[in-house]
Amino acid sequence: MAIQAPQGLGIINLGSGRGTTVNEIFEELRDITGYAREARHGPAKLGETRKIYLAASKAQRELNWEPMVDLENGLRHTVEYFRQMEVPA
Repeated sequence: MAIQAPQGLGIINLGSGRGTTVNEIFEELRDITGYAREARHGPAKLGETRKIYLAASKAQRELNWEPMVDLENGLRHTVEYFRQMEVPA
């Protein structure tokens, strides 16, 4: 939809509108992939993202866009996609 939109629309964020921490993403991916190790925490790094929140109000307003996949299912689809990718030897 963004490709077909008139020029000059500028940057458009796509997101759920719900903030997600790096720890929440780790937990979801650990559950999806069966990763057995615990998270390792250390001091924050300069410029490190602690929480991601993308408001999609511009996409909703300008493109009539609404998210159709929640974080858990989006991560599941992404993991499945990469599992199906051919890995070079």
